[in-house]
Amino acid sequence: MIVDMFFYSPARKFYLYGQTNSKNVLALFRTNQFIANIFLLLYAVVVRSSVFLHAETLTLSQPGIFSEILYQWISPNSTQGFILATVLVFIQAVMINYLVGKNRIAREISLLPGMFYVLLSSAFSDFLHLSPLILANTFYIIVLLELFSSYRKYSAAAAIFNIGLWAGVGSLFYSSYLFLFILGLASLGILRSFNLKEQLMAISGLVTPYILAGTYFFLNDQFSDFWEKQVQNSFGFLDLQGTPDVIFYIKMAILGLLLATLVLSYNNYTKKKNIQQQKYINVLFTGLLLSALPFLFQANIHLDHLLILVPTAGILLSFNFQNARPPIAESIHLLLLIGLLVLQFSFYW
Repeated sequence: MIVDMFFYSPARKFYLYGQTNSKNVLALFRTNQFIANIFLLLYAVVVRSSVFLHAETLTLSQPGIFSEILYQWISPNSTQGFILATVLVFIQAVMINYLVGKNRIAREISLLPGMFYVLLSSAFSDFLHLSPLILANTFYIIVLLELFSSYRKYSAAAAIFNIGLWAGVGSLFYSSYLFLFILGLASLGILRSFNLKEQLMAISGLVTPYILAGTYFFLNDQFSDFWEKQVQNSFGFLDLQGTPDVIFYIKMAILGLLLATLVLSYNNYTKKKNIQQQKYINVLFTGLLLSALPFLFQANIHLDHLLILVPTAGILLSFNFQNARPPIAESIHLLLLIGLLVLQFSFYW
């Protein structure tokens, strides 16, 4: 297969910790040294630089009530918004690296999962603004952390409650992140025995932020605003916005190629992995699959909605580059980086 030709290298691991003398960009991130996160921040600034050079006002997907409140302080199309979005993506990348490293999902501990999270989070110009999905992705990663922490624990009440809690908080930034609760239930079924009592714990966690937020708005005589912005305006069936153009179809082709690569690489991801690691990878694929659900009930969907794919896709894509021979991995990364930067700077052509 083409995927195997480019990405599979049998039983080879490359522990290039701290090799700063290498001329390859990827070698900078093949390390588990915390100080190397400085390079991750610089990488985030570089791949998101176009928005600082040419800022256009975009209509983003329908924000949740918490995103609406934040936008009263920082406009998503302002320089401050761009800076906050870049900082958030960097922090999320560090969280991704912690998630993968702590749970030993990859064959080597490195910063590559976070690096590819940054790359995919910056792939299109629509992703560079302070989108509600960038805000909500923080809680997506936290849900994954809580899920993986529940594996093989006799009592995981706190983690199960937190899965519902953080899914609820994430949905207050972007309503369709309610799908995280479905992901949580499905993944708990993969990772452990999941009984009715624990299901009720998860539901309790989910409704808690809604009760607290609803009470706050009610006490401030703003409950009607809360209901309108969080519920009435946030849900619709296949409510896709915008008029497709050539750039849009190019972006969709890139997305299709990425998803095909991830699906066709499943066997390579799970090969020579223990049961625990295989289950973690199955959770990531479950997240990738369930991310299609919000297209059915989220209102006012714009292209930034595709950020919903990035937390799991970034991790999985990094595995392809970890398994590849360094020259091939570096060449493909360079081509990918140049191609995405050309798309970002499409306003010049």
